[in-house]
Amino acid sequence: MQYISESQKMPFIIRVPVITDAARALAYIRDVCGETEFLNLSPEDIKFSLKEEKEYLEKMTTGSNSMLFIAEIKGEIAGIVSINGVQTIRRRHIGILGLSVKKECWNRGIGTALLEKILGWVKENTLLKKIMLHVHEKNDRAIRLYRKYGFIQEGLLRMDRYTGGEYHNTIVMGLMLD
Repeated sequence: MQYISESQKMPFIIRVPVITDAARALAYIRDVCGETEFLNLSPEDIKFSLKEEKEYLEKMTTGSNSMLFIAEIKGEIAGIVSINGVQTIRRRHIGILGLSVKKECWNRGIGTALLEKILGWVKENTLLKKIMLHVHEKNDRAIRLYRKYGFIQEGLLRMDRYTGGEYHNTIVMGLMLD
């Protein structure tokens, strides 16, 4: 499906990735992790091989309680959203949300469109009953977006991240599904 950003009139598409997207997805993750301290990983933490990334994409797009979508602008990955379903029997009903957008693409509606796309997928999935996420306490835009879609704060992980010479807290948010 094609989307047009209201603020920039920049069209983008959201789709399920295929195995041939693995190298671009890996490069995107390395890049985006270096653009902001709001993400859990730094570029140095990304040690996946191309083979491992291909396996990850396959697992995420064919699993019963996991999914991944990419947003593209002119063939370049601009954002990624995923639900990583917990695989243990007692917690299979929970999906962990991950969402990132390249900094140069912020404020174009891509994060909102990605979140809407994955939540649409979640509503069709009969296994998932709850979505959880972790968000940096200072990532106000993301927190507002999640609240807008019904996520509530469920907890606070104190001194959970160390970036820029300081410790930061992580907010745990959740969304109960009907």
